[in-house]
Amino acid sequence: MTDQQHYDRNDAVGSSSLPSDQASEQSGETRWTREQYQQFSGLAVAAPFYLLPQREYIAKRRYQPESPIVFRTTTTGYVSLLDAMNGNLAQLLDADVSVFSGDNLSQKQSIRLEIVELKSFERQINVRNPANHTHSITRSKLAEKVAKEIFDYMKRQQSFGDPAFGLGPGTQGFERLVLLELRHVSRSSWQPVLGVRN
Repeated sequence: MTDQQHYDRNDAVGSSSLPSDQASEQSGETRWTREQYQQFSGLAVAAPFYLLPQREYIAKRRYQPESPIVFRTTTTGYVSLLDAMNGNLAQLLDADVSVFSGDNLSQKQSIRLEIVELKSFERQINVRNPANHTHSITRSKLAEKVAKEIFDYMKRQQSFGDPAFGLGPGTQGFERLVLLELRHVSRSSWQPVLGVRN
């Protein structure tokens, strides 16, 4: 793992050490800025973890960015992907709140991953509430859908990101992945911010 390609693994979210705000010119990747992660610096977390490095997706068309969709529990600044996939979200804050709004709520939104060392991944998910099509799905249902898509993507990989993180082959290490938020990166695309627990 090199500084030119990745965040330092010592940059643990929730600590005083934050990711670099400089772009990687060697690899052509744009790193997320220090300011974008500053909000995490004061979170109480149950276990130390590291941000899983991703490339920043650059939208091809102009759009109006929406606020990130955050996932917090009563005790942590993230939600475990394994818990989310299994529906164990009793402690998720605002679990039953609809997460997408607007008069023109679309049927689908895309989940996009740009994990360093892997090809870009994009998958559409239904975001309308099946019981009421004028409302979106809830935060807990969104977390579950995202977790299932990441699990399905991960099981087809030999290594999930840099091998130094010890993720893979397949879904080995999936239980260590956590979801902090979804960032709005294009009109209908959201990029999960993921962490890796020790």
